[in-house]
Amino acid sequence: GHPVPARSRLRHTVIRLGLYRTHRLTELAQGFGRRAARPAVRLAKSLRATALRLHYRVQLRLPLRENRAVFAAYGGRGHGCNPGALEEAFRTFAPHIRTAWVAHPEHHHTVPTATRRLRPGTAAYWTALARSKYLVDNTDFDRRLVKRPGQILVQTQHGTPLKHMGLDLQEHPAAARDLDFEAMLRGVDQWD
Repeated sequence: GHPVPARSRLRHTVIRLGLYRTHRLTELAQGFGRRAARPAVRLAKSLRATALRLHYRVQLRLPLRENRAVFAAYGGRGHGCNPGALEEAFRTFAPHIRTAWVAHPEHHHTVPTATRRLRPGTAAYWTALARSKYLVDNTDFDRRLVKRPGQILVQTQHGTPLKHMGLDLQEHPAAARDLDFEAMLRGVDQWD
């Protein structure tokens, strides 16, 4: 009496009718189809990646858009942190600059309505990275990003400016755990 899922109806019907050889041939054909599809899927992904790289190279040769800014936080996890505050400041104090936010689709609901949403890895994403004057992120934009002359890349740190990092942790042994501060200081001395 339990309803059979749509994708399994053929298999259930064939077995119920006792057509076991037909069932086995159907399974073999489906397995062959899946194996044959894998190279096609890989080829399609490779062609898409090549097309996007070419698109990005073309966009890098076009002029910068002086009135555009792209923001991202935590690798596309939505509006927030320091880039979020900067994006709000852009909209308030520089309303002539159009803002876009890089976020995965499941985080688009966090992006303000006045801000364009960009999905990582799309042609629109690569166009925005290549042609926007301002790029703001609290981690790293895509490693393939080419910073152009005239572009301003702002790398904020995530979290609060009041946090303790590196040598600041000497005053907080519990947070420092087993950090070797002498080695850190030797590293600082090398740069002096």
